[in-house]
Amino acid sequence: MQKELIPHIKHLGYGGLLPFVGLLGGLLMFADEHPWHATLVDAIRFYAALIITFVGALNWGIGLKADELSISQRQTLLTYSVIPSLLSWLLLMLSADVALIAFGLLYIGCYGIDLRFTLTAMPSEYQVMRRRLSFSVAGILLMASQLV
Repeated sequence: MQKELIPHIKHLGYGGLLPFVGLLGGLLMFADEHPWHATLVDAIRFYAALIITFVGALNWGIGLKADELSISQRQTLLTYSVIPSLLSWLLLMLSADVALIAFGLLYIGCYGIDLRFTLTAMPSEYQVMRRRLSFSVAGILLMASQLV
């Protein structure tokens, strides 16, 4: 990864946190009986599913591109890359409070798996950003679970 891309990657990565923060703020402002409450709950669940699917898909790209990895390692990455999207699909069928807790745990789990398989090969700035984003999103989702 070229060092020149790091600032752009940081802008995009941290920018992706803004909808989580905004939606949590909306949940804090609008109580259960407010007409927007259900929409905000759905929006944060759907955004959580969308972003964790993207995070998993990064491993698809690495698995396709990383010629230095063995076939077995590449197969592991390709297989793992679809698991977050499949789990997200299932989590969207659960009650919102349970789903948000599970999504928070899924973000931490995906970070742990990526740390084991791919993150150590990334620039340190990316590793720091990914850790911050993963734990921030998990915390936001756990807080949101208490507001539904």
